[in-house]
Amino acid sequence: MRNSIVRTLERWLSENSSYLLSKDIKITDRIPNPDADVPWKGSIGLSKGSLIISFTVWERIHFQSELIVVDVQTGEPVLNEAVKKLINGTFNA
Repeated sequence: MRNSIVRTLERWLSENSSYLLSKDIKITDRIPNPDADVPWKGSIGLSKGSLIISFTVWERIHFQSELIVVDVQTGEPVLNEAVKKLINGTFNA
């Protein structure tokens, strides 16, 4: 398989996992081997305290992704605050 978003996700995890683990961030990943039956879908989950982040990518004909960020104590998506800032023009990247 050519260099894909799944391979990019795999490289990101390889480059950052030691640092994340040193900060007590738990990592769950499903990165397939290039010769797997479904090599075009990969995911990474990160969690610390009450925060859970899940990022999944698919690359078949078109690139697709899904990002979920949730505070499990409140059950609310954390992205709500970011969206509010985008709407009112106060988001600073």
